[in-house]
Amino acid sequence: MATWWASIVVAACIVSVTLGDIAVGPQNVAALVGSDITLTCTSTTTGNERVQFVEFVTNPTGAYISDGGFLLPGHPNYFRYGFSTDMTNGVYNLTIRGLIIDDGGEYGCQDSNLAGSYALNDVIAIDGLPNCSTTLPPNRIVNVGAYYSAECLVNFRARDGIAPIVTWTGYGNYNQATIGHNTSTWGGVSFNVELAMDGRAFQGKTNFTDNGFGVPDPNSATNVPVWQYLYSTGLLFVQYGPTNMRYAPIQASYEVGQVLTCYADSQPLPSYTWSDMIALIDYPSQSLTLSIDMVGYRVLRCRAVNSVSTGNLFVNITVNPITTPTIPPTTTPVPTVPAVGYCDDLTGRWEANHGDGTWTILCINVDASQNGLVQGLWVNSTDDPYFTEIVGRTRNDEYDQIGFSTMWADRIGVSSFAGECHKCLGIEYLMVNAVSRSSSDQAFCADGGSIYISQQLDFYRVTPVTYPCSTNPSTMAENARKSQEKLPLLRRRRRSAAPRV
Repeated sequence: MATWWASIVVAACIVSVTLGDIAVGPQNVAALVGSDITLTCTSTTTGNERVQFVEFVTNPTGAYISDGGFLLPGHPNYFRYGFSTDMTNGVYNLTIRGLIIDDGGEYGCQDSNLAGSYALNDVIAIDGLPNCSTTLPPNRIVNVGAYYSAECLVNFRARDGIAPIVTWTGYGNYNQATIGHNTSTWGGVSFNVELAMDGRAFQGKTNFTDNGFGVPDPNSATNVPVWQYLYSTGLLFVQYGPTNMRYAPIQASYEVGQVLTCYADSQPLPSYTWSDMIALIDYPSQSLTLSIDMVGYRVLRCRAVNSVSTGNLFVNITVNPITTPTIPPTTTPVPTVPAVGYCDDLTGRWEANHGDGTWTILCINVDASQNGLVQGLWVNSTDDPYFTEIVGRTRNDEYDQIGFSTMWADRIGVSSFAGECHKCLGIEYLMVNAVSRSSSDQAFCADGGSIYISQQLDFYRVTPVTYPCSTNPSTMAENARKSQEKLPLLRRRRRSAAPRV
């Protein structure tokens, strides 16, 4: 071995050469352990240069890796190195195969025919992807005000002064911190859940900045390695207890038979109970019909309860006694109500009750002046409620049959509905079926996805027409817009585990 090395030295001494220099030195690089990386050194001269690669990892004063067109067998990493040259163009490539954590540090190259400085670069060996975690629950369903955190830790080896950073981004108010050591960087974020975080995620980014590169030697490479890693907590689904409680209508006094309806903003939707605080009677419903037993001064309470908390609204009202005299019976014969008849006008509020205690509201407005144009809302009160606008038509000049379509919140595609209304002994029933198609990322153009056919929903007419329905289409559209702002589309899609009606 000594004889071979001496022959190289002698040859270099007796050959007459033109002194050269390094045109482009190796660049800074960051890579995961196990990767292959290549360092390239380009000389300004071709044929007369003597380029040498050196590393300062195993020897702080420098350990030579190659000389001219050869790797030096005496280097301990000789068998993990690869080497190729294009001497015509003065290009020398050193490949480190199967990067290990101990390869991290400073490298360089020089033209030994010129007693100049090395062209230096940094290699950062990253010991696996950052280890990231969060205290959020697996389903990421969280309550307003709850405290959570997330963090990422990355281990590496590099020259002193070189280290990745971890930064966090998100919505609302949050705190973040980072701690760096010679071989690891930690970055974390903490926050109290806010409503603004609903449907949002926190993201941690691990990357490099220009800090530490190009110093202390002016011949060091200044490029910033492009390696980075992104971590996301996943979307948050924010729940909050009943707030902004209110009731309607608000009047100076009320008449027997009027209906009070209670409302609250919350997620998930609450259950309601009206209570007569004087008579100590509870009415488990969102709406309360004022009876003759409530005549006089009354203190009422509306209680809204969901899985997060409870809200209370106290109402002081006066219910007027009935003053209309009783009309004596007459001998006028009561008109016979046909057993089955057609409905005259579908405009109004329709409700369908389900076996699990939930319900569906259908708000319809028919414009006879526009050939039976239908506008309205479809409202579900399931665990994942939603509002959606409908549009359609009735039969020309006949209003017992209706067809409409909408974009259902829990499906990709359009749902079409067909309905028919009958009067049964004077009581109106509207029977509705739906057909939907849902497709996403299909493998073939001819694959239209799944078809969903709903069971029949039997609606009955409800009077008076109350929120969110209205006889004014503009008011009804505004009701839908306000409600949709409180029900983020991302949450509705994710929590829709199966088609709903």
